[in-house]
Amino acid sequence: MTSTQTAALAVRIEDMQIQFGSETIMSDFHLDVQEGEFLCVLGASGCGKSTTLRILGDLIPPKAGEVTVFGKPPHEAWSELAYVFQSPRLLPWLSARDNVVLGMTLRGMRGRRREFREVAEEKLSLLGLSHVSRKPAHQLSGGEKQRVAIARAVAVQPRMLLMDEPLSALDIKTRTKLRADLVTLWERTGTTIVFVTHDVEEAVALGTRVVVLSSRPAEVIHDVRVDAAQPRDLSSMDMVDLRRELTRGLDPAEITGV
Repeated sequence: MTSTQTAALAVRIEDMQIQFGSETIMSDFHLDVQEGEFLCVLGASGCGKSTTLRILGDLIPPKAGEVTVFGKPPHEAWSELAYVFQSPRLLPWLSARDNVVLGMTLRGMRGRRREFREVAEEKLSLLGLSHVSRKPAHQLSGGEKQRVAIARAVAVQPRMLLMDEPLSALDIKTRTKLRADLVTLWERTGTTIVFVTHDVEEAVALGTRVVVLSSRPAEVIHDVRVDAAQPRDLSSMDMVDLRRELTRGLDPAEITGV
């Protein structure tokens, strides 16, 4: 495991400042994300992880600094991104398939409804949901709903997925299954993924690179490339040592999976 090297960039953040009222969350913050990476951003609640995703997704502006996504400001790059939130945000009366179709429609993608449904079925199948594609969302389990949300995001063919603690509300069995699904999805699509978490085990299980943020005002305190093949044996000494390295300087009470 070695520090990351600069390559083709999906994201560049330079001198970014985030402030809420009189409180500074980030000051002169820098981060690069390579195209095709599965980047996990680890840190305690309130350090600015989710806020950074919102800035990349053009949901809020930074107070200061320069942010580019695929070489453009976020407001010009939004059509190349898709967002997965902690809550799946499905329409409960629509089927799993039609929730995915709705995402494609709202994105303004061109095509016939039949073609959209075929794409939706393909993405749901990729995430192991073919058997529930016609079920209304309110009849799905929590894990199934979140997989539908991921399928909806992938169906719009983004160059980058922004994932804001999408597994944190799920039980451990479901989280473990979804981790494997996400790795498969990333391996098959090559989509750049920026995945925010406060669970170090999750970061080690998923990421090709893990960036750890300090408490506010946040700065990068660890930046480590993870070269271990998938699926990873999280009980191996290499993985145990990596978790220790990544949590050095963090309050154990503020993160999980130590």
